[in-house]
Amino acid sequence: MPTRRPATPRERPGGRVAADIAALALLATLACRAPAVPDVGPSQLLAVPAGPDALAPSLAAVPGGGVLVAWTVREDTAGGVRYARLADTTFGPVRTVVRGAPLFVNWADFASVLPLGGDTVVAHWLTRTGDGPFAYGVQLARSADDGVTWQPAGRLHDDASAVEHGFVSLWREPGGGVGAAWLDGRATASAVGVPPEGHGAHAAHDAAGPAMTVRARRVRPDGSADAEAVVDPRSCDCCQTAATPVGEGTLLAWRDRSATEVRDIVVARHTAAGWSPPALVHADGWVTKACPVNGPALASRGDSVVIAWYTQARDTAKVLVAFSTDGGRSFGPPTRADDGAPIGRVGVVRDDAGHAVVSWHEATSRDSADLVVRRVTADGRRSAGRRIARLSATRRAGVSRMVRDGRTIVLAWTVAGDHPTVAAARAPLVAP
Repeated sequence: MPTRRPATPRERPGGRVAADIAALALLATLACRAPAVPDVGPSQLLAVPAGPDALAPSLAAVPGGGVLVAWTVREDTAGGVRYARLADTTFGPVRTVVRGAPLFVNWADFASVLPLGGDTVVAHWLTRTGDGPFAYGVQLARSADDGVTWQPAGRLHDDASAVEHGFVSLWREPGGGVGAAWLDGRATASAVGVPPEGHGAHAAHDAAGPAMTVRARRVRPDGSADAEAVVDPRSCDCCQTAATPVGEGTLLAWRDRSATEVRDIVVARHTAAGWSPPALVHADGWVTKACPVNGPALASRGDSVVIAWYTQARDTAKVLVAFSTDGGRSFGPPTRADDGAPIGRVGVVRDDAGHAVVSWHEATSRDSADLVVRRVTADGRRSAGRRIARLSATRRAGVSRMVRDGRTIVLAWTVAGDHPTVAAARAPLVAP
C-alpha cells in the first residue's frame, strides 16, 4: 500500500519558521477555546473472590445493572471456569461453569459468561482437542438459575479438527438465542507443524499457506444452531474479536490479513439479510508477517458506534479510536489515545454524550506497564489519562477488560506472578 507524504512547502528565508510559529499559535488558540474534556474519576479496588492461580478475566454487563466477572483457574490447581456477579462493590457467590475438563488456558484467549436476562446465562470455554500446543475448540453451556446448574450445548463449531478454534465473541439474539463469532483454523489442518511460540511471541505465518477464517452462527435456547457462516475467509490468526449491537443487528470487528500481510481492522454487519462483506475501519497499512495478538474493542448505542484498536503501522505503536454514526457502515478519521508507548490490549465504552472511554496497557519500563483510561471525543479532544493499576509489561499480564455499569466503568486484569490472580476496580465516568 503506497504511503502518502505531505507536500513540502516552498522554502524561503524565515518562511518555514514563521509558518510553524503561526500554526502553533493557531493550535494554542483553538485549544483554549475548546471545552475541557472531563477525566474519569479515581478508581476503587474491588475484592474479586478469585483466589490464587486465577487469570484471564472477562466482563459482561448485566441487563438492568451489575456485572458478571469470569475467570479461569489453572489446570494444575483443580482448574475450571468460574464467575461471580458484582453489584456495586459486592460480589455474589462464586459459580463454577466447568471443572476438571482438559481446559486450554491461555493469556490471550479466554472464557466468557454472557447474561441474557434474569437468571439465564450462557458461557463458553476452551478445551484441548489434541496434542498440539494450539489444538483446542469451543464449548457452550446454558444455565437458567444463575450458574447453579448447567445444560451443555456442545461444541460451538462443526469442525472437530485438532487445530485452533477460539477468540470468541458472544452476543444476545432475539428470543433468548445467542450469536457467536470465532476464529477457526480448520483450513490449516493440513499444514505441517505449528509455531511453538503461538499466541505468546507474535509467531510468523506463511502468507502462501492456509489461513484462519472468521465464522459465525446463531445458537437457539434449546442448543440447536443455524448453519455456520464464513464472515471472512482470511483473517489474522490470534487477535481477539469484538461485537456490539447496532440498530439493525450486530456489528463484528476483527483484525484482517490481506494477501500482502496487511493486518488492519475490519468490521461486518449482521442483519436479517446475513453478513455484509468486511469493510476497513481505517487504512493503517500495518504490514507484518506475525500475528499482533491484539484485537479491537467496540461499544455502541443504537447506530452510534465507537471502536478502539492497536496498530504498529510504519513502526509506530498507537492506540486509535474512531467513531461511526451509521451503525459501522463508515467511520470518521481516528484519534490517537495513547501516551506514546502503548502495548495495546484495548477496551472501550461509550458515555452518555457519545464520547469514548478507552483503556489500554501503556509501557512505563521494560518490565512494567500501566492500565490507563482516557476519554476521547469525536472531534479529537482528549482528557487527562487516569492510571488504574500497575501491570507487568509481558504477556503474563493478559488482556485487561472494561465494561460500563450505570454511570461507572468496571475494569478487570490479571495480576502476574507465580500464583496469578484476578483484580478489578470501579471508577465513575466523570471525576467528582
